[in-house]
Amino acid sequence: MHTYYHSVPGRMRIRILEVKAAPEMARRLESQLGTHAGISEVTANPTTGSVLIKYEPGQIEGHEILGALRRFGWIKGRRRPPRATAARPQLAINGTPVALRILEQAFTLAFELFLLRMLRLSC
Repeated sequence: MHTYYHSVPGRMRIRILEVKAAPEMARRLESQLGTHAGISEVTANPTTGSVLIKYEPGQIEGHEILGALRRFGWIKGRRRPPRATAARPQLAINGTPVALRILEQAFTLAFELFLLRMLRLSC
């Protein structure tokens, strides 16, 4: 049974309780799933029960990988996974995120105003 699932294109992480504290089960899952076309790497961690699957999105999709895990008996149920989404592009100027640039400008302006007030008080 799995309790956690996360996916972005080309990478999926799923918790499989049967793998936790069972190194032989982790190796078995790696060998079973690693033979599928489009799957480039399977790493099952027996310490955490987490399974990392790297795959080629054009050759295989997340729901197909979950289907294979179901067929092998590693997960149960017919829950459809959320669609993998690409990371949102971040608006940047010269490689610096716009929000950071705005924050820098606000601090610079506030500091300049502070210095001007200090100069007026000292005169």
